[in-house]
Amino acid sequence: MDRKGVITSANPASFRLSGYSEDDLVGKHFSKIGANQARDIPKYLKIFVSILNDNLPEPFEVQLATKDDVPIWAEAHVGHLKANGKIVGVQVILRDITERKKIENELISSEERLKILFEYAPDAYYLNDLKGVFVDGNRAAEELTGYEKSELIGKNFLKIKLIPRRYISKAAKLLAINALGKPTGPDEFVLNRKDGVQVTVEIRTFPVTIEGRTLVLGIAHDITEHKRLDEKLKEHSERLEELVEEKVKELRESEVRFRELAELLPQTVFEIDLENNITFINHIGLESYGYTREDLKSGLDVLNLFIPEDRDRAEKNGLRMMNGDEVLNTEYTALRKNGSTFPVDIFAVPIIRDGNVRGFRGIAIDLTDRKKSEEEIRESEKKYRTLVELSPDGITTLNRWGTITSVNRAFEKLTDYSDEEIVGKHFTKIGTIRARDIPRYLKLFSDVLRGKDVPFIEFSYTQRDGTSRWAEAHVSIMRDNGKLTGIQAVLRDITDRKESEQTLKENQEKLKEYSDHLEELVEEKTKELKGAERMAAIGEIASMVGHDLRNPLTGIAGAIYYLKTKLDPKMDESMMKMLELAERNVEYSDKIINDLLDYSRKIFLEKTKTTPQSIMRAILSSIQIPKKIQVEDRTQREPMITIDTQKMKRIFTNIITNAMDAMPEGGKLTITSQELKDKVEFTFTDTGEGIPDEIKEKIWTPLFTTKAKGMGLGLAICKRMVEAHNGSISVESTVGKGSTFTITIPLKRE
Repeated sequence: MDRKGVITSANPASFRLSGYSEDDLVGKHFSKIGANQARDIPKYLKIFVSILNDNLPEPFEVQLATKDDVPIWAEAHVGHLKANGKIVGVQVILRDITERKKIENELISSEERLKILFEYAPDAYYLNDLKGVFVDGNRAAEELTGYEKSELIGKNFLKIKLIPRRYISKAAKLLAINALGKPTGPDEFVLNRKDGVQVTVEIRTFPVTIEGRTLVLGIAHDITEHKRLDEKLKEHSERLEELVEEKVKELRESEVRFRELAELLPQTVFEIDLENNITFINHIGLESYGYTREDLKSGLDVLNLFIPEDRDRAEKNGLRMMNGDEVLNTEYTALRKNGSTFPVDIFAVPIIRDGNVRGFRGIAIDLTDRKKSEEEIRESEKKYRTLVELSPDGITTLNRWGTITSVNRAFEKLTDYSDEEIVGKHFTKIGTIRARDIPRYLKLFSDVLRGKDVPFIEFSYTQRDGTSRWAEAHVSIMRDNGKLTGIQAVLRDITDRKESEQTLKENQEKLKEYSDHLEELVEEKTKELKGAERMAAIGEIASMVGHDLRNPLTGIAGAIYYLKTKLDPKMDESMMKMLELAERNVEYSDKIINDLLDYSRKIFLEKTKTTPQSIMRAILSSIQIPKKIQVEDRTQREPMITIDTQKMKRIFTNIITNAMDAMPEGGKLTITSQELKDKVEFTFTDTGEGIPDEIKEKIWTPLFTTKAKGMGLGLAICKRMVEAHNGSISVESTVGKGSTFTITIPLKRE
């Protein structure tokens, strides 16, 4: 193209690539050619202006359309056309990468089947949402960043400062492009590893949809070493260019343009004469085949660059080109100097001078990466089939009409029916589903086909011998090129879990009996307490509770733990809620025992140093605060205090919890700290119901409570722990306006 962007010449390869003729291209501005995507033209015009300003870009990918409107992808390599040292135009070489892009897209879209490939890929693979929050990553991502996967998932890359500040704007722009459904890259970034070391990576991103959610798949390739080598290569290249310049002056202008362009290409470019002698090969070609410039000067026969089995075909294809015939089979196995081989695809044209064929000029494209990608796809399919066959869960696929198309070994074991007895039959006809349940499952099958989200299904089924068992199933639709083809179901036997649930239910009933008995016992003993006898009675209650409840509580807790570890994390939501309820009841009963024992024991302090702000932040981060309640933390960083941190956390947590209970309709809790001479003062002010004067002084009395739930030991224990620190605790309250609890702790032990 000249400086105005008008195409001045094009080679036959460009006609084959685009489907346009020489008349369609030559003499027209490149932006007016129909091969360009309209949305990309402003970008190409900007690049063209930059090139004329002596700024050559790195090779970049472009999406085009042939004259027949067939979409294709190409990789563009650009260079200057110079005359008398001035830029007079631009050279563009387009390399067809449509097949490579197709393979890349296939790799991206097959996420479910490529889990193993994702996890063990040599490059760092990661998933994040459009806000930059990490969702998943593979082992290579952990090795690259130095972070464990658990440290990354759920966190924004800005929060963990994974990239330097100067790259934040660039990362945000790429996320914006992803949000439009477009891939990006390759883009170069510097990453901050967890150990402080910086690494340079080349990142490609692809928007993907997983379970209806738009995510970004990122592939980060560590190029730190490559960058270092590039710097060295740049130094050598600069020296080489000086040497080449001396020789280039002796060549004709057209020959100069060809050689310079050839050296820019990432593939082998060559010329041979009619005796098969290589007269020119670029440095990439020498490196690819393992030869040197000295070897070239000594004479290289091009046939020696093919394995013996391909040499005869290569010669015959050369004769066909001389006769003007089309050559189709151009893939060969190339032979390096050291005897190793690699696949290539060769495109060549005759060199015509004075109307006669003088030799051939062509390009050899290394197919190693493409072949590797194709093999990876085949291998991932094989691994997927292996995983299905080895899965401990029963897996079956059904077509759109409900006919079973495949089952794995675990499914055969689950039903006690063989593959031959199941495949080809409708799922309602294999004898495992009871007749009364068939209408329900037919409706579920129809719902799934219509795209309705169906949660885990629990059902009973019958084995061949009539044994009734329980299973849960998760179903999902299968698609091929976006078209619904059927359903996949994963089944797991949960008979043992069902039996454990029954055992748990029985233990819960026992726990309720013990709890009812405990309340009666406490009420009875409370009536007997008078004066100094109160402490002795508390000790007696604690001893009785510890003896009567510890053993059954331990058994129930063990049953809950067994169910949680044995059952699938994606179990039915109602079942999970039932387990969590049982667990909370066990914890609450255990807390009652501990409160009784704590109040009756002598308090020993294990002091450590901390600050008011530090301990309060730790407490607030562990408490679930209702949405209707606003908590304002005004605690200070100073002074440094020496306290039993665990006991003080318990004191503050009790007061904060009481404050939230006093604001059932919502409100505000303000927490402050201040240094007062030789002590530090904490205040907790709520806008709750307030405490009537008649019971204000009773709240410190053990076993006094106004709540329906609880033993009335919380504030009594808090008071003992504060006084053990030589501190004090007090309360001021107005009914209907709220309460303020004040705790003072001496800075030095008196």
